Amino acid sequence: MSIAMHEHFKTWLVDNNLIPGMTLQMYFWDDSGTATARYAVVQPNGGTMMSKDLGNEYYMLLSLIGAKTDRKKTMDAAQAIIDFTQENPTDSCLGGIQMAGPTPVPMLTEEGRCVCQLSFRIVFGA
Repeated sequence: MSIAMHEHFKTWLVDNNLIPGMTLQMYFWDDSGTATARYAVVQPNGGTMMSKDLGNEYYMLLSLIGAKTDRKKTMDAAQAIIDFTQENPTDSCLGGIQMAGPTPVPMLTEEGRCVCQLSFRIVFGA
């Protein structure tokens, strides 16, 4: 069984130190209840039809969820990831990676946490 692309994406985030100080979670956000905790949640978001021995596109969502006390830090983290992705569009782990749109509109949770959801397009050739 091969490694799923969202696992490769998670490795890419960690290896490039793109989410320092954040708790990395897969699929769903699970709040620890600590007001100062920050989170990064990786979610697969579809892609193109899968064919053996052909290149494929994978779509990923990365939700950055900030502490209750510092909304700007979440947006700064989002911009740092956007900048890194633009400066490093190829990677041996992922293939090609691009942002699938500009900086999204930040949202607030009921508790006052800033949420910024980034979309990525990953092109992985056979």
